Amino acid sequence: MRLSYSILPLFLCFGSSYAFAAEEHAPDAAQANNPLANMTAFNMQNYYIGDVSDTDQDANQFWFRYAQPFSLGESKWLLRSSLPINTYP
Repeated sequence: MRLSYSILPLFLCFGSSYAFAAEEHAPDAAQANNPLANMTAFNMQNYYIGDVSDTDQDANQFWFRYAQPFSLGESKWLLRSSLPINTYP
């Protein structure tokens, strides 16, 4: 019984801090989901492919991706480029 009284304030503390942090970072999340936000992004993604065929060889697909918004006059554009590097048996 005594343990439950000590755990309850702990859960309330974590729950309230999570709600406060979510409200504080809401504009940042909206900005991150906007494709025309003034941010430059560089991503590296790797896809491992284990079973391609009946052989014992594996495949791999690696991507470099770059994105940057820019404007021409009053219109907004998004420049994206991708460089795939594939290895197949």
